[in-house]
Amino acid sequence: MRAYNGIIRSLVDYQQFFYVDMEPHIDPHNPHVYLLPDDQHLNRDGHRLISRLLFSFVCAQMYLKKAQLLLQDGKTQQAHEWLLQAFRLYPHDLSVIKSNRWQVPPKR
Repeated sequence: MRAYNGIIRSLVDYQQFFYVDMEPHIDPHNPHVYLLPDDQHLNRDGHRLISRLLFSFVCAQMYLKKAQLLLQDGKTQQAHEWLLQAFRLYPHDLSVIKSNRWQVPPKR
């Protein structure tokens, strides 16, 4: 599973391709909390988990976009507050800061 996840992660650019990692949420000693007996597909609770993670992820992306726009307008303190809120919603992947998505675009 880790090798497969590594391949998927290599495609992430935080502009068109995003990645929500399920592996930290699945206990390898008890995978059937979220997986069907085939250990590949989500069960009902797994679908609930991914829907919560995706909802948090999408909300965090909206907060990041707002922070980026505020930063572009020179409103650094407000941008920082929106950025913190984004990470409160989805703290699972801090690499978004390293992506070019967070860089301030030129003013139009």
